Amino acid sequence: MIEQLIQIGFNENEAKVYRAVLALGKPRIAQIVNEAKISKKLCYKALEPLIAEGYVAVEGRRKRVFFVTDVEAIGQRLQERLQAFRHVVPQLYATANEGHTSRSLGIYTDPESIRNIFKRQMRRQQRASTVRAIESAKFHFIDFMNEGRGATFDIYERVRINRAVHLQLLFVDQPGNDLDQLEFEARHLRKRREIRSLPTSIGNTLAGLYIWSGEVLLLTQKPSGGILLIELLNKDIRQGFVAYFESLWNNAKKIL
Repeated sequence: MIEQLIQIGFNENEAKVYRAVLALGKPRIAQIVNEAKISKKLCYKALEPLIAEGYVAVEGRRKRVFFVTDVEAIGQRLQERLQAFRHVVPQLYATANEGHTSRSLGIYTDPESIRNIFKRQMRRQQRASTVRAIESAKFHFIDFMNEGRGATFDIYERVRINRAVHLQLLFVDQPGNDLDQLEFEARHLRKRREIRSLPTSIGNTLAGLYIWSGEVLLLTQKPSGGILLIELLNKDIRQGFVAYFESLWNNAKKIL
C-alpha cells in the first residue's frame, strides 16, 4: 500500500502514517508512531496535510485519537484533480513550448540530459516498486535511449531488472500500426513487464508519460522538431496524471 499511496502523490511519511491510522482504527499518536516507525515529530508533520485534505480526522483534546474519515476520499480528490488536469494540459504544453519555466514545471530540451534523467530516476527507484508509462507506438523509447553514448537502454533496463522494478507499459496506439508483431515482441518482451494497448488520440501530442515514486515526467515533440521533457513539480498536477493513467490502464487491452 505504501508504494501505491506514494504513486498518487503522498510522500513516504504521509503514506506510512495514513496506513497506520487505517490499520489501527482510532489510534493515539504514540500508537501511530509505533506502527509507522517514524519519529513523533515527523508523524505530526505528516498528519497536517492528511487532516487538511480530509483524509484523516481527529477527536478529543488532551487524549486525541485519529481516524480515516472515508477511504473513498482519496478517489474523490483524484477525480477532482483529474478534471482540473484536463483543463490545465493545454497550458502546460503552451508554457513548455514557449520555453518558460515555473514552480510547477521543470523543462529539459537537451536529449543527452533527458536520457541521463531517465537513468538517474531508475537508479533512485525503490526496489520491488512499479514504474508506470504511457507511450505512443510512434515513439520508440528504446531507439531514443540508444541514440546516446553507449548502450544506454541496456544499462537502464539492467538496472530495472536488478532492482526488481515492475513496469506497467501502456501503448496508446495499436502496436501493429507501426511495428509488425515480431519486431514488437523483440523490442518489448522483457522481464517484469505488463503491456497493454489502447487506441486514443493522446499519442498525437504525447510521446511518453512516466510515473515514478513521487515523480511524473512528460515527453513530447517540440513544434520546431526534437524532444522536450516536462517534469511536473506541482503535487496536485502529478496526482491528476496518476489518475489519468489509471483510467486509461483499466480500459486497455492486455498484450503481454
